[in-house]
Amino acid sequence: MTERNGILISTKLTTTNNGNQALSDELIRLAQQVSPERLFIRGRPLGLDRYTINDIAKADNPIKAFEKTAQSLASAKIDGSIEQGSKQVKTRLINHASSIARTENLRSIARKIRRFLNSTRPFGIGYKDRLVLYKGIEHYLYSAAGEIGEVGYYYRQLLDLRVAQIQGIRVSAINQSVELEKGLYKDLTGYVYSKMHRINLRGVTSKNELVDIGVPEKIITLSPDTAWLTPSVPNEFIKTNTARIGVNFTPATFKKEIVVPFLSRLRNEGYTLEFISNNYFADKAVEKELEGIVEKCTSADLSYIDYVEHLSQFRFVISARLHTNELALVAGVPVLPVEGRHFKTQEVMELVGYPCQVARSSSETFSDELNRLFEFLVANESRIDSWIKEQLPVIRKSAEMNMRILE
Repeated sequence: MTERNGILISTKLTTTNNGNQALSDELIRLAQQVSPERLFIRGRPLGLDRYTINDIAKADNPIKAFEKTAQSLASAKIDGSIEQGSKQVKTRLINHASSIARTENLRSIARKIRRFLNSTRPFGIGYKDRLVLYKGIEHYLYSAAGEIGEVGYYYRQLLDLRVAQIQGIRVSAINQSVELEKGLYKDLTGYVYSKMHRINLRGVTSKNELVDIGVPEKIITLSPDTAWLTPSVPNEFIKTNTARIGVNFTPATFKKEIVVPFLSRLRNEGYTLEFISNNYFADKAVEKELEGIVEKCTSADLSYIDYVEHLSQFRFVISARLHTNELALVAGVPVLPVEGRHFKTQEVMELVGYPCQVARSSSETFSDELNRLFEFLVANESRIDSWIKEQLPVIRKSAEMNMRILE
């Protein structure tokens, strides 16, 4: 029988978002320092396409139906040997103009065909490989590379986590915020997460969300995500252009009637604005809306390491993407954080004690908040610069908790 001593890290390994790249690659780097000989790196579980939340939604007892499916997968008879652990895995950052990005519609059709083919069997070859791997795994660290939410792959992820638990693997969740509405996804999360070995979250709100659905508080730890471990540029905390501001709004946070007057005001005050999305594939439509107000994004498709160096040139960054805010602070640049639909930016900034409040794009006072908080940045710039210098090493140390969760 294979000895169980391996460590599996499951995280996002293909992305158009260099914030997710930072989180995953810095987690992998940290893990390789801790226990390289025992380490296996994988992306999301493949081969479970036939399983959807609709399969159980109409059952008299959806949780019981979910458990029955997980038990069936966990008891599958499989043959195969465990391959050598992954030593030099890195996240693949997809260029927004690449053939992969441009053929997304075609690839969506291909995924539907794959799901149809996999619907004729219990699981595809990708999941067979995962079940073989589980023969030698002792710890399974699930890193969502951000928030967990109500999407199809998250149901399959929960199913996979439960399979690993049934097989006696110590499963932990790390690097996460919990953004779930009331309903079956939340019930399933409570069911699976209550059986976790440990859980590492990015803020108090997420912790309360899980405790409210039955997850034991004693297994939950709070710490920043591993993107904070991104190396700073050599000239950290030295601004090269005191009139330059980086701007990153998302489709969900771009309220044209509010954002355009606000940015126009900054431009009229002598600031030069550049669009700096850490996920340009998702945000380029917003940049188009801002033509004539902001300069084009020159940081599109940069690796997260180069992105931090690019951010270091700005005096301030105004961003509705969490990891743009985190990486700007890593670069030594004060940020004006903007919240999207939920609370992840708010809880992260509260956790690290960042001095500037978060502007809420869903608030009726969004316009006032943007203007007031920008004035706060200008008035408290030296104080925030000092906070970054003093607190960034503390935040980095705390981010390492994502691997110490194995203890």
